[in-house]
Amino acid sequence: MQIPRSYYAPLTLRGRDQLPMNPFAHAAPRRIAMVCCAILLALVPASPVRAQAYERTQAYERAQAHDRAQVEAAYVVNFMRYTEWPAAALAAGAPLVVVVHRASATGDAVAAIAAGGTRIGSHPIEVRRTRTKESLEHELAGAHVLYTAGDLDVAIGLAGDFVLTIGRSPTFAAKGGMLALVRLGDRVVFDANLPAIRAAGLSLSAKVLALARHVEGR
Repeated sequence: MQIPRSYYAPLTLRGRDQLPMNPFAHAAPRRIAMVCCAILLALVPASPVRAQAYERTQAYERAQAHDRAQVEAAYVVNFMRYTEWPAAALAAGAPLVVVVHRASATGDAVAAIAAGGTRIGSHPIEVRRTRTKESLEHELAGAHVLYTAGDLDVAIGLAGDFVLTIGRSPTFAAKGGMLALVRLGDRVVFDANLPAIRAAGLSLSAKVLALARHVEGR
């Protein structure tokens, strides 16, 4: 299967599971709107106009956070599609368990994809959310994927064999994580750590690795 390149999100969902992978296409107009709102807040005394400007700013920030979560969730699901787990770690038809740590909006987005009936091969997706190190350690039992936006070193240390680790940090792969999501302006790209992937007993498609910005160990 060919994986098309995309300027904003290199991996693409297909068919009924397709998700919008270019949520930042209108980022420039949004930035202009945000600047206008900031000027209004600075120059206009307390009034309904100022309140409206504040509300627009808050709406912009919520839209940005929502867009970011959608892109991150799409990456997570696509990485899962192109990763192979040994049969001993993932039996046919068994749920593919994703732990989302300290990234509630992304967890909600992945859960929404799962609730829509998306499967990875024969596997339904099960989402677990954690906020503390203690809950992370508990929920990793039997997990296959870990997506984390915090406690990066702890997450890497706790994830055992057959757990694909994905982190929202430009240094995640260099620290020993497997896949790092990196924001470059309005784009989201990723780095990969091939030795870490192999050491965990996993196999990631060469087509995916070819889309990475940087691959450790290659």
